Amino acid sequence: MRYNPDAAEQMLQPGQYAGVVKAAKDKTSKTGNEMIELIITVYGANGLQVDVFDYLLSTDQWQWKVRHFCESAGLDYKKGSLMADECVEQNVKVSLGIDKQEGYADKNKVSDYLPR
Repeated sequence: MRYNPDAAEQMLQPGQYAGVVKAAKDKTSKTGNEMIELIITVYGANGLQVDVFDYLLSTDQWQWKVRHFCESAGLDYKKGSLMADECVEQNVKVSLGIDKQEGYADKNKVSDYLPR
């Protein structure tokens, strides 16, 4: 296996960026809720690209994020369902932050999806 040892250190600064959903998978959360796991390629300055994981959950408290994702991707939130295959290759605009967890390296996280 070959890899780029510098890739693990690449992060984008907090801000707004364009991205595209590289992969999506229908899953079940640890608590038994339906969710979609996303891998989004986010494009920064100078050609820097960072893959960021995000999750859309079917719970009431996370509907704001599902709605914002649909609005950003141009999908119909009002239809009441979303499948992983509908998400793949969708262009989105994201608000990125930095996730800091003790014992782990800092990484980018999707704080929100922004309207087109």
